[in-house]
Amino acid sequence: MSFFKDFGKSSKDLLSKEFKADEHTFSVESSTDDVNFKTELFSRGKGKIQTSFKIPNKGNFEVECETNDKVTAILKLQEFVPRALLTTKASTSHNFFFGVEYKHELGNLTGDLDYSPTTGSNLFASALVSRNNFLFGGNVKLSPDSGNLRNYSAGLGYSQSGKYEVTGTYSADFEKSGLPEVQLRFIHLVNPQLSYAASVSQSLSEKAQPRCELGSTYQLNSSTKVGAKITSAAQLGFFSLHKLNANTTLTQSVSLDKTESGVAQQFGLSFKLKY
Repeated sequence: MSFFKDFGKSSKDLLSKEFKADEHTFSVESSTDDVNFKTELFSRGKGKIQTSFKIPNKGNFEVECETNDKVTAILKLQEFVPRALLTTKASTSHNFFFGVEYKHELGNLTGDLDYSPTTGSNLFASALVSRNNFLFGGNVKLSPDSGNLRNYSAGLGYSQSGKYEVTGTYSADFEKSGLPEVQLRFIHLVNPQLSYAASVSQSLSEKAQPRCELGSTYQLNSSTKVGAKITSAAQLGFFSLHKLNANTTLTQSVSLDKTESGVAQQFGLSFKLKY
């Protein structure tokens, strides 16, 4: 059982993870026994370099440098207390984070406290419980400084491992519109090659229209995977993922957006090298 942050993640990933037609990315990753290096470059002018070190007692220390001169240090302690993961972060932009993830037979819990100069302090907590293939949980975000509720979510789902999953969430974000929203997600793993997913979202506003997505992926062979999706806004997306060899992956994606003046097209490439 995962945490509430991963609630409905499998269907969300199918409908979004490889459909990146709005930018090009280049990634190189290498590792030794105790050190991992990763470099990512994006066509929008952003990039980052991550260096991760394994430390005793199942710990991990990571330094992340971004092209905007931001440097972040991350410390993770896997067994600081039994069944818990402790994470702390600090950056040169004066952002700070302290979080705990705790796994138990009755459910998985998280608690985070973060600070940034723009938003101040935020307290975040979540819980996810699984019983007889049913999942239920929620999260809440508060401002300790003002005592205001920033956002919340509650979810209920049913899952058959390796077959299908259906989830529903009810949420509201008071940092944006504050209007509640209902979202339903579904994924079906038909067989090892074929999967499809659907998502329907509806804001509880008189003028809001439902937003729908339907997509599918198919594993053509051991090295090639393809996918397609369509949205209620008349947007079409396609991708093709190729494993060129054991260490290299190339993903091509295309987006077609029907507008009044015609069809807007976008094309994206993602190249990943890992050794």
